[in-house]
Amino acid sequence: MSRTKNYCTLLILIAVMIAIPVSCSNKLEYIKIRADWPYYETAEDLINASDVVFKGTITEINYKIIDYKYGKEVENCNGDFENKMLFTVYYVNPIEVYKGDNEGAFEITVIGGRSDRDAEKQLKVMKNSGLSKEYSGIPVLSGKQLLPEENSEYIFCITQSGDFYSPANIDQSIVTTDSEFGKELQTAFSDHS
Repeated sequence: MSRTKNYCTLLILIAVMIAIPVSCSNKLEYIKIRADWPYYETAEDLINASDVVFKGTITEINYKIIDYKYGKEVENCNGDFENKMLFTVYYVNPIEVYKGDNEGAFEITVIGGRSDRDAEKQLKVMKNSGLSKEYSGIPVLSGKQLLPEENSEYIFCITQSGDFYSPANIDQSIVTTDSEFGKELQTAFSDHS
């Protein structure tokens, strides 16, 4: 009997020793996620694939949990994590609309959070929705991409999905106005005017 008791005590001690570093760790973890988008050979191809193309200024950056299959915000996952993900939401005021309707401010969602800012805010959104049970850290897109900031102008090429707008692709659809591709997009529109 004492051998079984010692064995159980040893297992409990090992379990506690393993759990301590995880629970006491203050190191924030970012989980790299991948998403595939089509690549467009020309500015014209990207424009044709987009529902709305415009130059605008980001006024706010926030975070939401979205069911990406249906394009709907999720307040609480209720243990169902399928198709649910943290999204970065950019609130953008259009300056000049090149294609599509000017509906006033746009809410543009990009899958994943951001590793360069707002960690506590993102963790809070994940915890409140229950998504933190599925991910041990903040999911962020892998690879290099532009991370837009407030009060800066960009050109946006977006498509509508459910209640939200999203970039037609992550590499080409949110660009600075003075970038090579940004100039190419503006030229493509001035040629059509």
